[in-house]
Amino acid sequence: MAITPRAISYWSRAIETPEPRRVRGRMSFAFAGACAYVGTLVLPGAGNGALVLIACAAILAFVLDRRTPRSDHELLLAVVSFALAFALSTLTGIDPARSLRLSVPLAPGMLLFLLVSGYFETGHVRGFYLALSATSLAMGAQLLWSAWHGSPGAGPVEWIEDTRTAVFVVPNDVAFFAAVLPLSLALIVDSPKSTRARLAAVSSVTALAVVVVYQSRSALLTSLVAVTLWACRLQRRKGAALLGVAMFVTVATDALLGFPLVTRLAETWTTRVPIWLAALNMFRDAPLLGNGPRSFGLLFEEYFQTLTLPGWLPADPRFAPWAHSLYLETLAEQGIIGFGALVAVLSVGFAMTIGLRRAGPSETRVLAIGAETALVALCVAGVVELSFVRLWVVVLFFSVLGAIGALAATRREDGETCRGQ
Repeated sequence: MAITPRAISYWSRAIETPEPRRVRGRMSFAFAGACAYVGTLVLPGAGNGALVLIACAAILAFVLDRRTPRSDHELLLAVVSFALAFALSTLTGIDPARSLRLSVPLAPGMLLFLLVSGYFETGHVRGFYLALSATSLAMGAQLLWSAWHGSPGAGPVEWIEDTRTAVFVVPNDVAFFAAVLPLSLALIVDSPKSTRARLAAVSSVTALAVVVVYQSRSALLTSLVAVTLWACRLQRRKGAALLGVAMFVTVATDALLGFPLVTRLAETWTTRVPIWLAALNMFRDAPLLGNGPRSFGLLFEEYFQTLTLPGWLPADPRFAPWAHSLYLETLAEQGIIGFGALVAVLSVGFAMTIGLRRAGPSETRVLAIGAETALVALCVAGVVELSFVRLWVVVLFFSVLGAIGALAATRREDGETCRGQ
């Protein structure tokens, strides 16, 4: 090649240009460990081994990953406050040993938050969404297979039992698929023609089918809220198409089964009210720090039997091990301090997603919308069903928060890099 002034100028700029500070999406122990842990949710009885896996990944990430973990953003402070409120409530609760035993899912949840928010970059967040979407697809296929090959006369309860998984205990646990759905949609919008988009599309259709087949009203409501929010973020035609596809899959699946979900939607929801009244009475007797995490099941019968209900309000005689409302459960078990810590975590998370949607590159905005919508889905499902006693609730809750923290930290670091150049 001829040596010209233009060539000399080009190579001079290339030599003087500093090397990028990091490679987006670079493999790390934090990323590998987080994705591997999510994948173990598909396996039956992998709880203890999976906890060891995520703990080892956290140690390896801290020692070997080539970056200093972030520890200065406000979301971390909110999560630490939540953990401190949990510890205080446990120490002052009616049965600390029970609280600790039933709160084991908080350990992998917290570790996932630290790994995702502390070590992930934008490419890692996208890959983590893909891992969650693939896990949702595998678990959805497992549940649909169980329903297809279930014994005559069996229903969602029996189908769940046949899967023998520690993740799903009751049919309403399929709200898991509604919460992962926004992350799958983010992958589709991010790169519509990619292989991961095709996998996410199949995962989304499977998720909607599972929600309908297992006749979960709360999961259906959550799914429709998530799809509607995503549709509002898209252009008019794309949003209408998304809503149309979601409604078609939902109605068609229910029609093939004889419209059992429509029948259930027509039933009354008032059987939840006595359980919620019992939770409120528990909160009234221990308003500051509550009765201790995971104590609702221990106190339920005592408080339920003292309720005075009007004749028009049916009382479900079955034992309720959780409050069927994440917020009332938190009030009853952790009092106003624990509830305030939960509200603080959610407030900071939503505030950060609003900032991410308004600034930054398009890929960051799309991934942030996915995390924001997933957090909304969890909040909606939490009104009528969720509980932190469920492993999948804790895992998704802190994973989504971790993704929000990682996206915000990456955007902040990119801004500092641009200002420094």
